[in-house]
Amino acid sequence: MFSELPHSVDSEQTVIGALVLDGLRTERVLQAFESLCEADFYSANLREIFAVIAKMHKEKQVIELASVADRVGKMKPYLVEVVYNCPGTGTVGFYAEIVAQKAKERNMMQAFQMAINALGGVQKHQEKLDAVAELLKFDSLDVADGFSELVGDVAQRHLNTLQARMNDEVLTGYQTGFYELDDTLGGLANGRLYVLGARPSVGKSALGLNIANNIVTKHGCKGAYVSMEMSNEELVERLICANGKVESNKIRTMKHVDFSRLEAGMVKVCGMQMRLRVMNRPKVEQVKNFARALKRRGQLDVLILDHLHLMAYPGQSEVQGLAHVTGELKALALELDIPILLLAQLNRGNAKDDRLPAVTDLRGSGAIEQDADCVMLLHRTEEMDEKALALLLIRKNRGGQNNKMITLRSNLQYFRFDNPARDDEGY
Repeated sequence: MFSELPHSVDSEQTVIGALVLDGLRTERVLQAFESLCEADFYSANLREIFAVIAKMHKEKQVIELASVADRVGKMKPYLVEVVYNCPGTGTVGFYAEIVAQKAKERNMMQAFQMAINALGGVQKHQEKLDAVAELLKFDSLDVADGFSELVGDVAQRHLNTLQARMNDEVLTGYQTGFYELDDTLGGLANGRLYVLGARPSVGKSALGLNIANNIVTKHGCKGAYVSMEMSNEELVERLICANGKVESNKIRTMKHVDFSRLEAGMVKVCGMQMRLRVMNRPKVEQVKNFARALKRRGQLDVLILDHLHLMAYPGQSEVQGLAHVTGELKALALELDIPILLLAQLNRGNAKDDRLPAVTDLRGSGAIEQDADCVMLLHRTEEMDEKALALLLIRKNRGGQNNKMITLRSNLQYFRFDNPARDDEGY
């Protein structure tokens, strides 16, 4: 019925040339790359070259003309010509949109042809209706690019990890520095969303910063802490107090400060590979762009967000907005293959009722519980404060023990929590 399907080879060549020239280093080129998939390319040669670039990107290989050319075999002269004739990377988004639109038009035409064939055929009435329904929902025909792997290949790669676990050589994730918590969770694992909730002024920011501090220093990895209510200077002051065991009331006035402790805390903080970012009521898309940029530069192994209920979700109810945010953050953890620790606020109901907090005390608890791999709730009372203790309740632990109660030593005069029997240890 259709003599030729929609396509623009010039646009496809421009996109491929820009991807190779840029090496997926800049935001606009990476966004263009992520907006497309292999099936969007009409040209078989360009489709194959895109698949090679996508595979190299997944394997974290350097993308440049020489390295891509080595992988495309007989198409090497064609690739060189495409790159040579590319006008540059500045308009890559425009041409990527044309490629995507042409691909969608082809999908629409193919769906239309299937519907016409069904209506003129001998199929049952319901089958004809189904064919037309497919045409009406053509948006769902867009191909989501996900590089699949055979189960056997994954199992072979995972074997070393399993053997290390058997020999008690490693945990499944990053150690938080809190022994009982690490025993329960196996550390914070890549691809997972962890929620840490507490009522205001209980210490969730202090504990979140402690965990970030411990992961970065113990593993020598790179972290990012996004705060929505404290400045970078406040965060650094808390880190200095926690690492040097400097009392917060003394550092504010600089009277009666133990300068040896202050110096020790400063030395530890200056050596940390952790980035701080203040965001005022950010949208989840802003957080995602920030995290992706750090990950591309090799500067992100763990992300801490403080906190969920200070993020913006315009035009939606709180429940719908929180569901959108937690869903996107879970997807981001999987995409970047990092753990995300998301701080959240509890309602004051459990304090009034004099009971331990539950997941339902989280504002928007339904969405949070659905998307989080683990929900931890920090709890303190006046009686516990007298003993300098706090409870960390594991209310959800996907694939592990639930409703575990972990006791922590509360040393909030230093902005820190410690293991009960080992609070004299430094980080």
